[in-house]
Amino acid sequence: KIDYVAKFLGERLKPLGYSRRARTFHRVVGAGAGECVQLLDLQGDKWNEGGRGRFTVNLGVCFPALLALQAKLPGLEWIGEHVKPTQLAFGPGGFQGRLNDAVPPTRDPRWPNELRNGDDFWATIDETTDLAALAEGLAVAVVDHTPAWFDARNRLAAFGRSQLESFGTPGARETVLAAVLQRDAELAAQRVRAVEPHRLAQD
Repeated sequence: KIDYVAKFLGERLKPLGYSRRARTFHRVVGAGAGECVQLLDLQGDKWNEGGRGRFTVNLGVCFPALLALQAKLPGLEWIGEHVKPTQLAFGPGGFQGRLNDAVPPTRDPRWPNELRNGDDFWATIDETTDLAALAEGLAVAVVDHTPAWFDARNRLAAFGRSQLESFGTPGARETVLAAVLQRDAELAAQRVRAVEPHRLAQD
């Protein structure tokens, strides 16, 4: 049933330049160090069984150049070996969020019942669910509201912006390295000085 929703959503996202792989959708914007991969994926709950369960929609912004730079650091070689920037919304290299982070406070009645700004979104599916209505409502929310969420985060200059601080905000290390990729040594040094040493090492 989640695959049905994913296929429906894929058709709505295709005109916007997204490619679909199973339950994951991505498109690439920018070039060079500023190349950015915008991702959505439908994540099923681990307790789903049979025809009943639930799923959420994850959002991700990933900069391949930032991944490559991190993979050169001691202890982070695994990033280069295992992280694929077009396959997972929740991962290193950028920003992460959920669909409820992107929608406005005023609900559209077409959205899935559980979708509200600020609430952790999980859509429920059971034998009474109208899958067509669920898929349509989800597509409305995604197409209408995720572009602004992505546009606010799809440049390296977005790193360090206080107004973007929320769940899924990049860690200190990524914020510093984003300044390095922008070739702004003064900004990188400023960000290093703003972070407690133990946090920089952990992040």
